[in-house]
Amino acid sequence: MARSTPRTEDSPEDSALVPAVVAWFDVHERPLPWRSSDPWGVLVSEFMLQQTPVDRVLPVWHAWMERWPDADALARATVADALRAWGRLGYPRRARRLHETAAVIRDEHGGRVPDDDLTESLSRISREVDSVTRQLAAGQIDRHLV
Repeated sequence: MARSTPRTEDSPEDSALVPAVVAWFDVHERPLPWRSSDPWGVLVSEFMLQQTPVDRVLPVWHAWMERWPDADALARATVADALRAWGRLGYPRRARRLHETAAVIRDEHGGRVPDDDLTESLSRISREVDSVTRQLAAGQIDRHLV
């Protein structure tokens, strides 16, 4: 995945470190299915990865995306279905919030994850989730990872 080096406005030492970390990441990057241009897949992964290890998320994410490949599909499902599919990830509140977010995407954004500031257009989206979703979908590495 082609990435651009994130801009930094921090100290000069930090500025020198960023390209080194990005170069390391380019060599050692773990292939993950949500590292794509699909903002819905990235958004789903961000909800799932909160306080949950990647190895536990991977099978659930694949099953989830097969069942609900877009926000409209999830919004049409029941919350109970979403909670069952969430299963062993824990913190079921995240599944409820993702279901609510899918309904907002469907009803207010024509079924597409908005390109603008997600914290303004979608309730309960943190700055970190907004940043990761938009940057990974654009093929960039997120600054907070560095």
